[in-house]
Amino acid sequence: MNALLRAAALPVSPPEPAPAPPERAEAARLARRGQHWPWFLAFLIVAPVAGLLVMVAIAVRDPSFAVEENYYLKELAWDDTARQRAANAALGWRVAVEPLTLPTAADAPVELVATLRDRAGAPISEARLSLEAFANARAGDKVRVELAPAGDGRYRGPLAARRPGLWELRFVALWADAKFTEVLRVELAAAGGEP
Repeated sequence: MNALLRAAALPVSPPEPAPAPPERAEAARLARRGQHWPWFLAFLIVAPVAGLLVMVAIAVRDPSFAVEENYYLKELAWDDTARQRAANAALGWRVAVEPLTLPTAADAPVELVATLRDRAGAPISEARLSLEAFANARAGDKVRVELAPAGDGRYRGPLAARRPGLWELRFVALWADAKFTEVLRVELAAAGGEP
């Protein structure tokens, strides 16, 4: 009786399925083999779109990429720009900038000293002098500064600059009814004196 109970307690394995005919097995294998094609086609569509989105994200966040502000309006107002250039030539004024060096303290601004002179070289001390400045390598980070008169045609102001290299300074001088503009490119030296 114990032997009968032991035999009844043994697990019974299900019968093995009958082998599939070779044609059905081949059809199932081919069906499984073709299932990756839709995924491949989806990849061909999604990969370029994902790549473009990554490139757009990089371009939007890149501080070295910049577009000239209001460039279309400036182009439409080209006649005004030509008149301003003629007015600059008629005035004959000049702006000069003392050599610029980054301060050793990381958060200290650069002390910008500019000199405004007329055609004869005489200093112009009563003008309002302002500028827009940016490093050529980071043209998207513009700094606007109103310079204070310091006497003898000199004007001073703090320039929040953190990067050595070539900088573009766009000056605007207003005095009485005259307006003068000038663009200078100057080298901003590192704290050790090297550009």
